[in-house]
Formats: sequence, C-alpha cells, structure tokens
Amino acid sequence: MKVSLGTTRQRALRAFSVAIAVAAPFAASAQRGEYPRPAVDLTPGTANYKVRLEAAGQVVMMDLTRTTKAVNGAWVVTETSGTPGHQQMDESTVEKKTLIIRKRVFRAEGGVADLQFAGHTVTGTIDADGQKQTINRDIGTVIFADGAAGQDVLAALPLAKGYNVEFRNFNVGSLQVKTLQLRVMDTERVTVPAGTFDTWKVLITSLDGGSDTYGLFVDKRTHRVVKMAMSVPNLGDALAIAELVK
Repeated sequence: MKVSLGTTRQRALRAFSVAIAVAAPFAASAQRGEYPRPAVDLTPGTANYKVRLEAAGQVVMMDLTRTTKAVNGAWVVTETSGTPGHQQMDESTVEKKTLIIRKRVFRAEGGVADLQFAGHTVTGTIDADGQKQTINRDIGTVIFADGAAGQDVLAALPLAKGYNVEFRNFNVGSLQVKTLQLRVMDTERVTVPAGTFDTWKVLITSLDGGSDTYGLFVDKRTHRVVKMAMSVPNLGDALAIAELVK
C-alpha cells in the first residue's frame, strides 16, 4: 500500500494505535514546560508488530518492526513497515534521558526527508517526486515524540491515571508545527500475541483542530507499547490496529 511523503506520519500507516472513543476530563496531574520530562530512558532492542488495516471493506495485513540502538551517545530508532511490495522506513535519533529528537530520516515510495533539529531550528532537505526542497527555519519550539521513536518516547513518560501533557511534532507534509496532547484515560488488561499485560490506556489528540487522534496501550511494568490503533482519514477512515508479537 502506497503512503506518500506528504501524508503526516501519524495519519499514515506507521502510527497504529487503539482508538478510544470517549475523552476523559482534564486532570490536575499535568506536566508543564516546553517539552515533557520522561520517567525512564529508552532501552535497546527490537519490537515486532502485526498490523491489521481495514479499509473499504478490505483487510490488509502488514508487518512493523522497530529497532532501538545506542549509537554515539544517542538512541537511534529505526522503523520499517508495509507490505512486501511497498515498504517505508523512518529513523529518529534522540538524546538519551531527555529523548528530544535531533534527526529524522523518512523514506517512502516517492520521497525522502532528511531533517535535523537543534533547539528551535529545523534544517535539512525534502525530496518528493523528484523535487528537492531545502529547509532552514525557526519553528519557535522543541519537537518531541516525533518520527520512529515517537510512540516509545511517549511510553517513557511518567504515566499515571489522570496524567496529561502537551507536546509538539513537525509535519513533514505542511512543514508546520502541530500541537498534540497526551492523556492517560484508564488502566486495562490487554492480551496480544506477545502475552497479557496490565497497561495504561493513553489517548493522543490534536489541539490544532486536526484529525491526528490515536491511542496506545503501554505496559505498566516495562513502559513498552503493546497495542496501538488509529483511524486513517486519508484512506477513507480506515482503521489500523497493531499488536506486539515479540
């Protein structure tokens, strides 16, 4: 299945999480600041997910693999997803402990984005359908939980019932910053191919009026994402659900 570079990452097939229909009220347990402070660091390893995409009455099964490695004092998280004929790769470099993104490389059919983040500045290039664009702009904020590492970074936050926090991503298609909010809705016992887990049920929504809404089930003990799902509006409101296999 083809996913264009102009599609925002969390509306594309990479960001699979469990959609939660009812929004919880705002709670007092909120983090403030330019970006959230993680409770734990990332850990090296590989996570494999099986993805079920339902669109227009059809079901497509996909594989998603996310690998985390320590490289030159930082974490490099590489994610590949797709079907045998259509693959895409997303790679994020994030600081250890703060988990702030420093670099993102995204390759999909028809385009490549190679971006660097330093403070409030993003630089790099985007090559889409043979047209190359140079990026160098002040975006006025710190980008957090974006790219391949995004979901694992969110899972590393100090999740607890009622916890909520805002953070910002950089939309590769529009070259604009988008503000998102994470809220912990409840706890839930979840069974996936990798086993049964006691999880935090987490909802992420756009504060800019967009359709970026997705959910995560995060294992309480390990801070590992074990299940994800989202609606995919650009595919006719398709539903994508991913479950941890190992």
